[in-house]
Amino acid sequence: MKKLVISDWFGTIDLSWHIFDECYRMTVEDLFGVEGSMRDDPNYFASTNTDVVSEIARRRGIPEEEISSKKDLILSAYQNNFLNVLGQDKLHILPGARGLFYGLKRNRVPLTLISGESKATLDALVRKAGLDIYFPEDMRSYGDEARDRIELLKLAIERAENKHGQFPKDGIYLLDDSARGLSAGNSLGIRTIGVASGPTKYEEVASSNPAHLFEDLGNHRYREVLKIIFGNSQV
Repeated sequence: MKKLVISDWFGTIDLSWHIFDECYRMTVEDLFGVEGSMRDDPNYFASTNTDVVSEIARRRGIPEEEISSKKDLILSAYQNNFLNVLGQDKLHILPGARGLFYGLKRNRVPLTLISGESKATLDALVRKAGLDIYFPEDMRSYGDEARDRIELLKLAIERAENKHGQFPKDGIYLLDDSARGLSAGNSLGIRTIGVASGPTKYEEVASSNPAHLFEDLGNHRYREVLKIIFGNSQV
């Protein structure tokens, strides 16, 4: 059976809090003149950059009219801050991620990448992490292209099928650390694998009823994911 693996970025592959949090802090201060951060917004999981900045500003008392008037400025401001900060810091790639992707590529399984990040910021992250070999640029879908997580997943599948032909639904796997992302995968009827290595609490990830659930991919747990996808013979 043909197989496809879709992976989320933040919290599933990368947990560079220091970079993301600093960029959101800088952007909110630049545009709205208030202090705030990613950690102040509990709804940022599986959200776009613009939505996160808007929510932080909202929680800091910025009137809705002002947020709305500056909405078109948010993404470019965030991207500029992000690319500057990214150039100065190291990424925190989560344990087991590289091992998992190596095992999938070795078995010729196409990989697609989804994120609430924009094209400019996600592409920069992939390059800095050295993961281009696993996620070609035409196999990524970005937060500035989709209205919600379901649309983001549909776009990822569409791009994969344009390149590799159609995949059966039970051959498509989603790796995600957020309840919102996993629920979107369940609604599309694809196989969901929760990885509670990000900011979302294990119990909340479990509440989305993923087909499989792991605390993280470290300590060779990524091999268990490979077994789910291939069976013991390919691991």
